[in-house]
Amino acid sequence: MVGKTVKTKGVVTAIRKVRADTFFFVQDAAGDNDPTTSDAVVVVSKSRDIKVGDSVSVEGQVTETTEAPNHLSVTTISPAIIIKTGTAGLPSPVVIGQGGRSPVTEAIAGRDPERSGIPFFETLEGMLVTVEDAGVVGPTNKFGEMWVVGDHGAHATGMNSYGGITSTPGDSNPERIQVQFDKTLVDPTNYQLKVGDRLASVTGVLNYSFGNYEIIATTAGSVTSATLPSSPPLESGPQFVTVGSYNVENLDPKNEDLAKVYDKDEIDDDVGKGRFAKIAEHIVNSLGSPDVMALQEIQDNDGAEVSDVIAADETLKTLTAAIKAAGGRDYKWIDMPPVDDEEGGQPGGNIRCAILYDDAKAKPDLSSVGRITDPSFEATRLPLVARFAVGDKHLTVIDVHLSSKGGSDPLFGKVQPPKDGTLSKRTEQARAIKTFVRTLPDQNDPVIIVGDFNTLWFEEPLQVLTGGTPAFENLTLRDAPLERFSYVFEGNSQALDHALISAGASTSADFRTFHVNSVYPEEQQMSDHDPKVVRLRLSN
Repeated sequence: MVGKTVKTKGVVTAIRKVRADTFFFVQDAAGDNDPTTSDAVVVVSKSRDIKVGDSVSVEGQVTETTEAPNHLSVTTISPAIIIKTGTAGLPSPVVIGQGGRSPVTEAIAGRDPERSGIPFFETLEGMLVTVEDAGVVGPTNKFGEMWVVGDHGAHATGMNSYGGITSTPGDSNPERIQVQFDKTLVDPTNYQLKVGDRLASVTGVLNYSFGNYEIIATTAGSVTSATLPSSPPLESGPQFVTVGSYNVENLDPKNEDLAKVYDKDEIDDDVGKGRFAKIAEHIVNSLGSPDVMALQEIQDNDGAEVSDVIAADETLKTLTAAIKAAGGRDYKWIDMPPVDDEEGGQPGGNIRCAILYDDAKAKPDLSSVGRITDPSFEATRLPLVARFAVGDKHLTVIDVHLSSKGGSDPLFGKVQPPKDGTLSKRTEQARAIKTFVRTLPDQNDPVIIVGDFNTLWFEEPLQVLTGGTPAFENLTLRDAPLERFSYVFEGNSQALDHALISAGASTSADFRTFHVNSVYPEEQQMSDHDPKVVRLRLSN
């Protein structure tokens, strides 16, 4: 059918303008009573004076449009002529959930719409649908998107105690549905929702965009706000050492100059927005001011400005001052600046790992401070290493930020199973870290590897790090499988941040993740990652 001129008719259920294009969702009000085929089509036209509820005739060319080579295509009639022939009531929306079409809960790829997510949603493409008692599993982001499951997750697999849905081996949760709020249809300002919140209902047309099926909302019901669980900090004391980890997401003290950045979207004012103060509150009040604090994504002093600046002393000075002002420790820091523009991240930002420490409790052996180098870390942050004396005991901390998963295939895409774009690279990075650990002079000292691994708990890089000699325990695995998360990506709760401890010391360790960011709307987040703390009773 692609390239052929066709004629059809139906009722306009929604109209959406995106840049220069106007998209009309046209549905056969009667339908064909075949649940394996859609009763609607997306029409791209410059026709004017067409409104929702108009009966129309359509003539135009069939196309399959796609936004990227690894994305699915959407059948459209484009270009097209639309002519109004009358008015009609809108067809009843198809219920996705109880009392309607039950979404698939485990497999994404396949041919059977009763067993696989992609063909299930394809049968509803362009149609008017509704989700009742929509539980928010992915908070509202800056694009006005959120992710929900129907019936408050009653029939979903993988629901966690926060009301989110957790990615586990073999289950990427195809039942979660992206909802797109467009201010011309439903203003997202009124729907800045967190994980666990509930919408009485959301109705709209089913579309596919940027690697996800989505409901473009035309109406949304009332909101019930959730009360989320919280955890107290792990108490410290003379018999313990506590080590925290926090990806602070491109933190810098500079409100960038437009003339010195590649794009205006790179400009941010972390001081003016209160990010330093709020992150400091997290470290003090939620994490309990750990003795040692491993940080990731510390930027240089002028942030995203393109310059020769690589020092981050002003960034770290601003953060440590904010921590002290919040009632926390008087931290000192360890920082080894990267070579300019060679370790990835936001252009100009020179992100790196840095370590804060309270030298009244943990004294670094400065001769031990260094970074792990290996060809696998090309365009990636090098791990930062420091050995600390705590009384007459010793502890080595390795602060990591492995390669991003950026560039991977979308879950709802052409490539099945989706390819993780940097899995092999992160696996080699894990091997390099493990090789380095074998060179440490005292193999009896406990070692903690913490940070942003950009790796799910069941993926190969973490198997490399925890297996073999010396053995490590991933403390993430002490949480129940559905509670293992530090990040929410497209509605999937997942663990990217971990704490690994050498096996000989693991029996003396406690561990806790603090969900202060990932479950909240993006406008309320101080970072897209949640911090963690390990408490260790040292014994050599």
